[in-house]
Amino acid sequence: MRQGFLALGLITVTAVLVAGCSAAGFHSDNAQDAKKLTKGFQRGPTYPERPGVGLQVDAHILSVTSASKHKQEAFQVLATVVSDEVQLDIAKKGKISALNDPKIQKAFGENLTFVNGKNLQAAFKTKPAETFVATEYINDAKTEIRAAFKEVTEKGKDINTALREAEEKTNLKIQQKEAAKVVK
Repeated sequence: MRQGFLALGLITVTAVLVAGCSAAGFHSDNAQDAKKLTKGFQRGPTYPERPGVGLQVDAHILSVTSASKHKQEAFQVLATVVSDEVQLDIAKKGKISALNDPKIQKAFGENLTFVNGKNLQAAFKTKPAETFVATEYINDAKTEIRAAFKEVTEKGKDINTALREAEEKTNLKIQQKEAAKVVK
């Protein structure tokens, strides 16, 4: 199985996305699951055809629309969100900042006790891949990855087996949906 993802100590990012930490950072509401990380971020393998390129960014985009009646105020909100002060606070809480600032990157995860002593700086060493357009099958894949994650964390299943089975189940669902389209 190709695993061109950042490795995270216990399991790969594909499964960790639903555990509360991802290439974009840690999500405090799932801190219990994130505690299971053994090493933190490690610079993971990349695909041979794209050396140094990892996962895509989980981007959350803010913009001011042309229809807004409060463009100046909206722009002030955006300026505040991307300010060094707010981005530093976000980084300390375990979210990767939109700003490419070494000072902000160094502060990543500072306020999260469950990552103290873990290697987190490797999260910044791989260039993110371009974003993709989600297909109609993305939710099938997410469902199977979540199930695989539970098998690993709650039942002790081997991560490679869990990911292989999740991939097989996802591919089967896709094949079934494609076959149903042909029948119509």
